[in-house]
Amino acid sequence: MKLMRDFVTDGRLHKALDAVEAWLGYKIKAVPMPDDHRHRAVCGMGTSEITKEFELWCIEEKPQSQATYCHELAHAVVWISGGPTSYSIEPKERRTDLLYFESIDRSWQLIQHIPVWELTREMGFDESDDDSSYMESLAREIFHGQLRRGILFTPRTPHQAIDLAFWLSRPAMPEVRARVRKIAGEMLPQALELADTMLLNIGKRSLLSVPECEAALNYLLDIIKVPRESLTISSLDRTYPNFSSRVLAAIRTD
Repeated sequence: MKLMRDFVTDGRLHKALDAVEAWLGYKIKAVPMPDDHRHRAVCGMGTSEITKEFELWCIEEKPQSQATYCHELAHAVVWISGGPTSYSIEPKERRTDLLYFESIDRSWQLIQHIPVWELTREMGFDESDDDSSYMESLAREIFHGQLRRGILFTPRTPHQAIDLAFWLSRPAMPEVRARVRKIAGEMLPQALELADTMLLNIGKRSLLSVPECEAALNYLLDIIKVPRESLTISSLDRTYPNFSSRVLAAIRTD
């Protein structure tokens, strides 16, 4: 059985992993990426259905950068700090438009990732090189008018804005980000303006607590008009507020 630390070579990341595993009381295992996640990621942090322990999901023949492994560990740190782990909407949306569901998921991913991207930077790792290729693909998609082109029965702009907000929040080389913004400004000016408004609103929250995340997710779901009677966001049963400070302190020790 492989462990997450088998993929870690950076000393800072070893210290962070030591701090996380000391709090958890077990070593984080590395397991094959679940099939239903392979289409959307090459690496991930999740929990075992059997043991409920954290696991690093990986594709062993596709090793990732240390920044990517730090990003996945940062997910665990945010969850331990009280960040959201899952959500449910009642009544469940019954629409058959797959792209509508993608907007809900993208909104959730944005809420989850903003603190993770920030913490990864604070831990001293730069994801820009890893993520710039995704931004280049986004630029091509926008230029060719393909961003959410499958949405037919509802205005596309809010859905395009969700995508832009997510991608523009990601780490990327400045010149790549500027190119995406330029193309979006020319091709999708209303969506870009709405994306900037979304990020300005969400940025007022740390997104490290369930109430903050619930308010932010409700705000995004209102924009894409998701009918719901209630929204429930869950976190770990056992948390340690501001756990990220402990991890950052561990990294900075000599």
